[in-house]
Amino acid sequence: MGDVDAEISRLESSIRDGIKPRIPGIKHQPVRLENGEHALVLRVPRSFSRPHVVTYKNHWKFYTRTSNGKYQMNVDEVRRAFVLSESVANRIRAFRAERLGRVVSGETPMPFEGPSRVVLHVVPISAFDSPTSVVDLDIRRPPLSERVLLPISIVNVDGVEGVEEVLLRHPSEFLPRYNFDGVLCDAQLGLPGEDSEGYAQLFKTGVIEAADNHTFVDGYIDGYKLDEGLIKTAHRYFRLLRELGVEPPIFLMLSLVSVRGYQMLRKMLPYGYHSALRPVDRDDLVVPEVMVESLELDLHALQRHMRPLLDPVWNAVGLPRSLHYDESGNWKSRT
Repeated sequence: MGDVDAEISRLESSIRDGIKPRIPGIKHQPVRLENGEHALVLRVPRSFSRPHVVTYKNHWKFYTRTSNGKYQMNVDEVRRAFVLSESVANRIRAFRAERLGRVVSGETPMPFEGPSRVVLHVVPISAFDSPTSVVDLDIRRPPLSERVLLPISIVNVDGVEGVEEVLLRHPSEFLPRYNFDGVLCDAQLGLPGEDSEGYAQLFKTGVIEAADNHTFVDGYIDGYKLDEGLIKTAHRYFRLLRELGVEPPIFLMLSLVSVRGYQMLRKMLPYGYHSALRPVDRDDLVVPEVMVESLELDLHALQRHMRPLLDPVWNAVGLPRSLHYDESGNWKSRT
């Protein structure tokens, strides 16, 4: 086994130092053969940063692959590869802008009370790559039948009971259903047509859009509900996409719309009172996207990855960072 470990180490070093830009998320698995030898299986995920150039031993060449094998790319093929890579990023941003326009104008799957929304987009690059991927939307089978697709307000329920307790008490609620865009779940408990706190939309391409208003109370944003709810929700959606077979990387995009004049509330324990910060000075907070290279993150790792999404919202109310992280970027308990 020592030789296998040495070979894995050698290959990892060659891939790390011999390909630019770096390809994240490469996995390896040694397989023992009947003759006692080992075969090494490498899984190379779809890359957002392509094209990649082989620089091993000053090689510096671009390659592509067809059904006939690999070959060196010519200048025109390299140019097209760069243009295609940039166009994917632009298409993702254009999709976000178009969806936010619909949310602001009220063109949402469910009616909302009031104009303010928290909008989280979880966007696999595969949804905008060529060819475009399509996920399995069978709501009769796991994972969709297990009610993993939930709005932010349901994932982040108040009180001591967790989301699983809420689902247990409402076995016939929060079930996904089909709509024109794919599969939808809303936070509505009551009669059809009533206003909803939020929804989670799974598109046919694997993109998830969650829009919610449960963090807004009388002109204030509940800072803890915002941060914790988004982290818990993203963690749940990562599980869903992983079980649907969606490949990373993933773009996380956060927007708060119609929030001019809102102040942030901080829960001050043990005294039990709130303090408000500087009001937001613009209508919409559209936070730059964050790219996550793996869907296998535990909750602690995801908390660190999502800090660049949350800090700008706290910047908008006059603070240098989210108060729910310490100086080292680690998530803190409620303060």
